[in-house]
Amino acid sequence: MNEDLVTIVEYNKEWDNWFREECLALTKILDKDLVVKIEHFGSTAIPGSHAKPVIDILVGLKSFILYENQINALGELGYKFIEKSDFCQRFYFKKRGERSFNISFVVFSEDVWEKCINLRDYLRSNPNKRDEYAKIKKDAISSGHRTVALYSKYKYTFVCKLCQEALEWKQTPRAQL
Repeated sequence: MNEDLVTIVEYNKEWDNWFREECLALTKILDKDLVVKIEHFGSTAIPGSHAKPVIDILVGLKSFILYENQINALGELGYKFIEKSDFCQRFYFKKRGERSFNISFVVFSEDVWEKCINLRDYLRSNPNKRDEYAKIKKDAISSGHRTVALYSKYKYTFVCKLCQEALEWKQTPRAQL
């Protein structure tokens, strides 16, 4: 299996622009009756964060369905359909090139959506946690965990802990942005 090799780079202020430009292209082809919201998430959405130079896009759907014509239209934009996961209720696509993107289609406001958005907002509001996470990512790479699978496994426990902290943070009054 040919996996992407992971590299970590310093934050690039252009990432938000790349997201907005890609979001415009997506809104032209996605069924407006299915999509509730599109968000930039992941480390490229967190100012100051070190990240893989891949823009993560989260598309919130009204229900867990994506029609074949939508999958084909994404293919025409250069996206490869990776998987439909019933386990975590997600459709996953990736596009690689000068600008690289991952898209996760999930049900809006359900568990996967909330975890992704909570974590992003938590790290945006907590520079110490953002930097701690960056250290874990750098440690993964420096210790040889360079494929997506190994890299993800290396940081899994830490990310789970961050997700729990993000949930607790969101449930407190000070979590309001």
